Amino acid sequence: MSTLRNLARGAKNQIAFKNLIAYYDKYDERPDKVGSGTPKPPQVELYVHLFGQDFNAKVFHKVKGTESTWNTNKEKLAGRTKLGEGAFPAADDIILIGGRARPAKVVITTGLTSKGVRKTSDRTKLPYLSYGGTSGSIPFGRLNGTDEELTAYNAIVNNFKTAGKIPAGTRVSRIKEKI
Repeated sequence: MSTLRNLARGAKNQIAFKNLIAYYDKYDERPDKVGSGTPKPPQVELYVHLFGQDFNAKVFHKVKGTESTWNTNKEKLAGRTKLGEGAFPAADDIILIGGRARPAKVVITTGLTSKGVRKTSDRTKLPYLSYGGTSGSIPFGRLNGTDEELTAYNAIVNNFKTAGKIPAGTRVSRIKEKI
């Protein structure tokens, strides 16, 4: 029985692949959509200590996060991300900008539905379920010299939980740090 399923799946994937090739073959015929999409949400400048570097309480990496996500969830990051305001950063703090390092991020998706809406892919013509939702991300870093990335992420997830679980329609996920 599994051989028949594999053959059926292979035929379905072959049709999807042909549809994808046809989609890209007609690339020049499609109207230009540049500038017609949803604009990037406002960003806020934030500061973190990277996990993959030696901890020094005075060295921060300047990063950006989604402003609305930050304003709604900043207390849940429990000091692992800082906003530049008041006396922070101090005159003797070292601020690193740019470079190849990419901090760990917590991605918060809200407005998810439990029942997906059936849609059809423009590229492959295959059906899929869309659960909706809007995502925003906030970088996070070390709280102290012994903090590990997974431990920090789990602490952040625990801060999102109410009554032992994350609220319905919300998903919290992580993008790992890259140095």
